Amino acid sequence: MTETKVEVERIQTGVRMEKRLVKVLKAVAELKDMTLGDLLEGIVLHAFEGKSAFSAQTLKEMSSSGIFMA
Repeated sequence: MTETKVEVERIQTGVRMEKRLVKVLKAVAELKDMTLGDLLEGIVLHAFEGKSAFSAQTLKEMSSSGIFMA
C-alpha cells in the first residue's frame, strides 16, 4: 500500500487558555522534550482519532514528576 505525502503547513495562532492549564502543558512538553505546539497538535490529532493522547508510561512519568496527581 502506498502512502500519499501531504505537505503540512503550520501557522502561528494566538489562543487563550487558563493559566494553570498552560503551566501543566508546558511541563508535559518539557518532560517529553517537545515544543508546546507539537504537544498540543499531538493531543488534538489523537482526540480526533478517538485515542488517548498519552501512553500509560507517560501518565506514570507525569504523575511521578509531580505534574499532576493521577
